[in-house]
Amino acid sequence: MGEHRVEGPEIKKLLKIARRQPLNFAFNPAKSDEDGYFALHRKKPAPILAKEVRSEGEGNKFSFGTATLEGKLLKLQVERELPQLAKKMKRFLKANKVLLNVQILDSDGNVLDADIEDDLPDDPDFDGEEDGARSDATAANSIEPEADAASPYGAQDLVQRLARAKAKLAELPDAARKKLESAIGQVVTLIKAADMEAAERGVAAIEAALAKLSGPSAPPPPPPPPGPDGQMQKLVQVLRTLKERADQIDDAGIRQSLLQEIAAAAALIKAGDVNSTATKLAQIRDAISGVAGSASKEAEPADGPAAEPGEVGAAGNGWQQARDAWLDANLSLDSQLNALRAAILAEQEHPEFADALKTVAEVGLNALTGDHRVKLMGAIQMLGRGDAVSMKKHGGKALAAISALRTFLDGNERVDACEGNPWDVDVAIRDTLYPPLDQMMGILQKSQATT
Repeated sequence: MGEHRVEGPEIKKLLKIARRQPLNFAFNPAKSDEDGYFALHRKKPAPILAKEVRSEGEGNKFSFGTATLEGKLLKLQVERELPQLAKKMKRFLKANKVLLNVQILDSDGNVLDADIEDDLPDDPDFDGEEDGARSDATAANSIEPEADAASPYGAQDLVQRLARAKAKLAELPDAARKKLESAIGQVVTLIKAADMEAAERGVAAIEAALAKLSGPSAPPPPPPPPGPDGQMQKLVQVLRTLKERADQIDDAGIRQSLLQEIAAAAALIKAGDVNSTATKLAQIRDAISGVAGSASKEAEPADGPAAEPGEVGAAGNGWQQARDAWLDANLSLDSQLNALRAAILAEQEHPEFADALKTVAEVGLNALTGDHRVKLMGAIQMLGRGDAVSMKKHGGKALAAISALRTFLDGNERVDACEGNPWDVDVAIRDTLYPPLDQMMGILQKSQATT
């Protein structure tokens, strides 16, 4: 069995945890329901699980994302859609003696598919909390409100706000969730001690942390600061246009990378940095144009211009696989940094790391790569399928971009701070990015030597 594959009783054991926090999953259905490949893990990023089920599973179609359990309903929020996933997952679970209804959601929480029975029998294995633990929300709801006419903060109001906060914890990474659960427990103690003013301050802090952690990964650009020339307003409009173009890109990996660059540009706008914003937007525009050019090339009809001997696929070189490995590495690292960002925003007990990690908390991977990743992404898109003509024309630019990115990451203090962070969040920036960078570099160097 694969490293993260789960079957039978192990599924129930992990799904009990999914009642309290989202678990990462990947699923590759098979012809026989019991042969489906289901990977489930607390911390391992979903894209990593997806690579396992894709290579180890029987079929060639798969899905991945996060799983949560609410009563008898298993909710799967997917990053990759799969037709009839609810039906296939429910039949797989039934073959493993796990009786649950299944609902499929997209990344925005919209329902895509569902397989639900109203008369689904109860499963005694799912009764009670895991290890007998009692949630803080349940504890909060059991508090007897005390009359406190002198205090402007009523216990019942605070209890209700705590319950609403608890309901949102399932959306957070493991590290942030645990810290906020601890904070909720402290507020419960304050309420029981009738220290309402301190309890209200605690609830307000929890709500503020949740607001930060629940924000979108690529926020809309803020309104421009006042200025006589209106230059920032023009940059805001350019950013909106580029975001619309990026949203239309079919390749999910490339689309996500570009949206992260757009989020970085939005942060520059918020800071009022006109020159850096203009430079960043020009790079994003070039990268999107490269994607469009590559897509146009691939869509060229078969009776179009004939290729020169050895032109198309000359690289028999594995370029496409190397490019996909790079995109997978970016997705994996984004997941690692999202967990670190949540930990940074949820706890401020290590001020010595504040300067090195501040921008990481705001814009993630972009803060660690300067302009180098977007330049490399543009060069990769110009290479397209990696045929001999593209390699000859754009290979040198891609090699230079890879070399610049590696040099930038070597000895970078922010990278060191992230990898050695005091929150015990597993972050391996160089180990994640260097292997696919080396793979692409080897192919490009070989191609350049033969041209």
